[in-house]
Amino acid sequence: FAALLHAALGRLGIERAVLVGHSLGSTFVHYATSRDGAGRVAGVALLDPVACLLHHSTTTGEFVYSSNQASLEEALMDFVFKKELWSSIVVSRNLPWHEASLWPADCSPQTPTLVAVGARDLVVAPTRVRAAFGSWQARLRGVRVLWMEQGAHGSWLADEAQGAELVAAVRSLRREASRGGRRLRLPRLRANERADGGERAAAVAGKRGTQQKLGDLGI
Repeated sequence: FAALLHAALGRLGIERAVLVGHSLGSTFVHYATSRDGAGRVAGVALLDPVACLLHHSTTTGEFVYSSNQASLEEALMDFVFKKELWSSIVVSRNLPWHEASLWPADCSPQTPTLVAVGARDLVVAPTRVRAAFGSWQARLRGVRVLWMEQGAHGSWLADEAQGAELVAAVRSLRREASRGGRRLRLPRLRANERADGGERAAAVAGKRGTQQKLGDLGI
């Protein structure tokens, strides 16, 4: 897949591109990114990503093991996203897990990454994905997380508001990628934190000033 994709980009004259993968497609995007020797991948957007924490019991159980569906929504997810699209067969029998699974350490600030996941996703482990890829260590590696509170697996396809939010996030990622990567933005301090920080800075400065004066006096 990676070879075919890079060859297609070359034939089309596309030097750099932002790759977007949904669900199982996130694993194929990871294949292409990890084999991007020519530097064609400018950014990565992973939507409802199976690749993120692929080893987690929620994701593994949904694809590898059969289970009774407790609700109509779960039965629909099971049929559309796993059986009808042959995803469960690919994951359980034909997926090189050691290459398909994406970890925060695999990401790079030079190739910004967007991870979009919904709180109601029944296929992946959304809270664990957000915790891992929304950590400060992941942010230092150019990762941002779009958390959709009412989102389920693929629900943005039919929900106009979620779709618009997702499109805006991908466009923002594309702008960052066009600048060659993401700049580190430190979080803003709250008013009390700024005040505390100012008092600490003043105290340090005062201590240094006192030490300098004592030194000048030979004390």
